Amino acid sequence: MTSQGKIYLLGSGWLSTHGYGFFGSKPLFSGSDGPFQYPKLQDYIWELPGRYGRFDIYTQVCFSTAVLALKDADLLQREGKKNIGIIVGSSSGVYDDDLAFFESTCEAGGEFASPNLFSYTLSNVALGEIAVFFNFIGPTFCVGNDPAHPGLSLMPAALSLLASKQWDCILVGWVEASQHAQSDKQFARGAAFAVLSSVKTEKLKSEISLSPSFQFSDLFEG
Repeated sequence: MTSQGKIYLLGSGWLSTHGYGFFGSKPLFSGSDGPFQYPKLQDYIWELPGRYGRFDIYTQVCFSTAVLALKDADLLQREGKKNIGIIVGSSSGVYDDDLAFFESTCEAGGEFASPNLFSYTLSNVALGEIAVFFNFIGPTFCVGNDPAHPGLSLMPAALSLLASKQWDCILVGWVEASQHAQSDKQFARGAAFAVLSSVKTEKLKSEISLSPSFQFSDLFEG
């Protein structure tokens, strides 16, 4: 990270196979292929999305971690459109869904290809679920991620959007939910999301200096 200046952190949250938390707690990630530890979303939002029961694991992880970050930033209001964008970085994306859907097409010449799996074979679908549920009208897109530096690849895009002054906030997230994309068990699995702003507000959690020593973990550990 070579950009200079400051951004303002309004809130953040993380989720993994070890648990979940908000800003100020140290995220704990590992290559464990165990189940993710989800929060009880009904404690934070007014209702679950209508399609929640059909979400794939990648979308469940993205949505749940976004809720944690938005809760921490006090941005879970139900009413009104919100000028907020979403950027997510991932190296594995929805690899498991792509693989499972391909396998379903191999049966009976594709006769049993799963339409539910097909609907989650794009990483952007999870972002769309978040944007629709929370009435976000900003840009939503995914970028790649260097596994050696989780989260850093998305920051230039986030900073560019913040510098444009067109969006109130940007929800940024790193997520790796695949069980099959990496054979290396040290490959971290989980998600970490943060709400960033270029404007200092009363809801500020932290001022982040964008120096060469910046780490994505600075948005969570405090």
